[in-house]
Amino acid sequence: MKQRTRFSGLLAILCLLAFTAAGQSYTIHFIKGTERINHQRLQTANNLEELITLLSDCSHQLSTGEYTVSLTALQSVSKRYDPAARELAMRQATFLQEYLTGSCCLDDPDLFELDVDARTDLDNRVIVEVKKHPVVTKRQSVVSSSSEEDMEPSGKQKATAGQPRTKKVKTVAEPAPKSVSKSVPASHFLLGTVGLGIKTNALLFAGLLPDGSMYSPVANVAAEVYFMERFSAQVSFAYAMPYNKGDQYNLFSMTCLEVEPRWWLWGDSRFRGLYAGVYGQYGSFNVRIKEELEDNSTGLFYGGGISVGWLQPIWRGFYVEAGLQAGYRSDTVDVYEFIPGSANKKLATYTLNSFTLQGMNLSVGYRF
Repeated sequence: MKQRTRFSGLLAILCLLAFTAAGQSYTIHFIKGTERINHQRLQTANNLEELITLLSDCSHQLSTGEYTVSLTALQSVSKRYDPAARELAMRQATFLQEYLTGSCCLDDPDLFELDVDARTDLDNRVIVEVKKHPVVTKRQSVVSSSSEEDMEPSGKQKATAGQPRTKKVKTVAEPAPKSVSKSVPASHFLLGTVGLGIKTNALLFAGLLPDGSMYSPVANVAAEVYFMERFSAQVSFAYAMPYNKGDQYNLFSMTCLEVEPRWWLWGDSRFRGLYAGVYGQYGSFNVRIKEELEDNSTGLFYGGGISVGWLQPIWRGFYVEAGLQAGYRSDTVDVYEFIPGSANKKLATYTLNSFTLQGMNLSVGYRF
């Protein structure tokens, strides 16, 4: 029993030291005019990580009322009479409350005190402070009340002699009804509960194909939707216009449509770092090389497999991504003879099946 008591006391001291060392004050920035946390700011990202760690470690002290967390949303003094600005500031504080409640697995949202401060020229940010409150037992409260009634300054006793003495009543505000928040921490680039990003593969633009060959530049674009903290789905399209390098005996053209669902390893709603996925693709091609006219070919292909890669945020919404795709591909190939000024002569048709590297990705993108 003594060991348990000592352990609890030691844990409380460590939590207090942790809060003190952290400065007890954290600034969380929001994207201007929205309720979305600006995770792209390094200070905000670091502050959130520290807050979540500290609040999770000291959840017991929070539940007993020894600590409370105040969220003060800043509203610009120039907009202090604007109800819309005040409402936005309160929504930002409420969103951060739900974010921390969900991230730290806290059952009681009333642990947080929400307020709006319109005395500065700053806005779109919430100041988080962790406050320590002494736990007052019922016996201590009764003794304190009795002592206040019995102890009065002598001068005041003389001045009020012969007058009935009134008791001091301390008004305590009733706590708001408890409600468990069902909100889940959302991503910093959310549009409602779904995020959106666009990107392009620089390797295809340079004309580099997965087999190492280089042809004409391939224009390409991809759109990715992010949802449920660690999942996303990407749709991409690539198109190479017929290009012959100034010689009609040379030709390269290609189209490809691809779908790729992904799973993000870290699952912190920030969609960065390592990911894994599966993909499916469908497209067409037409290749003609002057030095190897017997290999002139056109046709359709489809395939699928697995993908893996890494995404690294750079600045604000911009990021770079590198990845590989490997799997199965089936090509239906028509070999033909190119005859200038007339229709191509079909020579043979065959199907080519392969398991190999099917895609290389070095993309630059932006997330809204």
